[in-house]
Amino acid sequence: PEPKPCNKFEAQAFRTASTLFRVIDNNTQDVIVPYNGEAEELIRQLDDPTANTAALLRKAQRYTVSIYSGTERRLYENNALRTLGSGAAALDKPHYSNEYGVDIEGAEKEVLIF
Repeated sequence: PEPKPCNKFEAQAFRTASTLFRVIDNNTQDVIVPYNGEAEELIRQLDDPTANTAALLRKAQRYTVSIYSGTERRLYENNALRTLGSGAAALDKPHYSNEYGVDIEGAEKEVLIF
């Protein structure tokens, strides 16, 4: 039997398409957030440049979020984000809520009640 001709869907160049088109912007930075006491302790340990960084970063993965570069810049401007001794970035506690996530302005907001 003669080979069946490819239809247009079978002939697509998926690898080429994936390198030329990004559905999600990769211009992000991973940040460790003070989700709970364990995360806060990991942040403290990662601030020590002599710590076993690889093992600590593996543990910290569950407390890591990705933020866009514009958010990262604003957090640094607000002194809410800092680079630890290990090189990892960590968010300060007032700028993270388990309920709302990363907060650029921080928890120190006025609440108006009418």
